Amino acid sequence: MAVVPWYDEDDFADLLAIGGHDTDPRQSYQIWYRSAMQSVDDLLRAGNAVAFVTIKPQAYVTWLAGRENTPEMRRRYAEHLATEPREKADAAEANRLG
Repeated sequence: MAVVPWYDEDDFADLLAIGGHDTDPRQSYQIWYRSAMQSVDDLLRAGNAVAFVTIKPQAYVTWLAGRENTPEMRRRYAEHLATEPREKADAAEANRLG
């Protein structure tokens, strides 16, 4: 499964301000969206399942503390968010079963 970091339009300017990406800080959300959807289309055509993970600026900055802010780190954060609910559910089930 391909995990795709996703940005809400309302958060886009704040995410660009954080830096650590290959996106021109003057880029509009609409331009980013078209490019992102092209990448998603490419993944789907290649037979990949896609999981969209919304990145919220403040939560990302908090998680990032002490880490280098790079596109790779943002991808790792998205993967962390994608697996976190499953890990919590597994832990809850293990606790329930004793």
